[in-house]
Amino acid sequence: MRDKSGGIFVSDEQSIRPFLDRLERHGALLRIGKTVDPIFELSAFLSAADAGPALLFESVKGSKMRVAGNLFNGRERIAAALDVEAGELLPRLRSAIDAPLPAARAAHAPVQSVVVAENPLAALPVPRFFERESRPYITAGAIVARDPDSGRGNLSFARLAVLDGRSAIIIWRSSPGARRRSGASWRWPWWWALIPRSNSPPACI
Repeated sequence: MRDKSGGIFVSDEQSIRPFLDRLERHGALLRIGKTVDPIFELSAFLSAADAGPALLFESVKGSKMRVAGNLFNGRERIAAALDVEAGELLPRLRSAIDAPLPAARAAHAPVQSVVVAENPLAALPVPRFFERESRPYITAGAIVARDPDSGRGNLSFARLAVLDGRSAIIIWRSSPGARRRSGASWRWPWWWALIPRSNSPPACI
């Protein structure tokens, strides 16, 4: 829904489920009932759908979780997810970046209802997309990090190569645009393994 400022869209339910429901009501969601292998088969379905409907995989081999894909395959779909017209998409995004909503601290939140401390990556149905890739990849991990010296934060997207149930590797490059937006001087190396270590920057994915 629109907030009182008229420029930022907020929702009482921070979940992708309402968007999936809306896609299904408009015939833009296809449910895949058969069990799909995350190694190559899941990505083959997504490739075949391409500019078509979003896909909801009800059963993925080796995992109890469902997988939704092909959700944002065009500007119109992205605009629909944000409840704006396609022509308003860039101005709205720019407005949100320039005037973000302040963060609110919460002692308890729905996202904390399930906490997995032991091998948190093991249960995720992470696909392996291409035969020449050596391992499964999370293709668009959102990384929120804070520079341990300046305290300033940054949001970026990166592919994560899953090594095992508790660790992954990302290519984390510093860019002038990121530095300008965050004011941080990112001093970490171009790679960073998500394995607990003394010099790891505060981050969540």
